[in-house]
Amino acid sequence: MQNIEKSPQYDLYRLTKNLYLNKEKLVPENADMRCVKSTIINRAYYSSYSLASVWLNYNFDFQIKPPKKFKNYRPFVSGHIQVLKALLKYEKEDTNLYLGRLKNLRTKADYHLESKIYDDEVEDALVYMKRIFNDLKFGD
Repeated sequence: MQNIEKSPQYDLYRLTKNLYLNKEKLVPENADMRCVKSTIINRAYYSSYSLASVWLNYNFDFQIKPPKKFKNYRPFVSGHIQVLKALLKYEKEDTNLYLGRLKNLRTKADYHLESKIYDDEVEDALVYMKRIFNDLKFGD
C-alpha cells in the first residue's frame, strides 16, 4: 500500500469526517444526537485501529495474533492491545496515545449507552483520528 488515500481505511476516514460535517441531517426521527455521535466516534476508532494494524503489517510484517493462537499458559491479548504494544515497540508513542484515547471514547459510546456524549468528545475523536492518519505514512 503506497498511497494511503486509495485505501479502505482512508475511505472510512473520509466517511467519518462527512458524518461529522452532516451530523444534524443524520439524526433519525424520534432520536437524539447520541446515536450519530456514537457512530462518528466508532468509525473514527475503527478507521484508526485498522490503519495502525495495516501500517504495522506493511512496515514490520506485524500480524494480530488471533485468540486460538494463545496457548493455555499465555492469556489472550486483544488485537487492540497487541497493536498498542507494537506501536510503542516501533516508537509511535503519540499514535499509541491517540489510539488509546479513541478506544476509551468508543467504549463509552458503544457500551455505556446511558452516558451523554459531549460535542467536545466527538471533536476530540476526529482530532485523534486525523493525528493518527498524519503520523502513519506508507512509503514515499
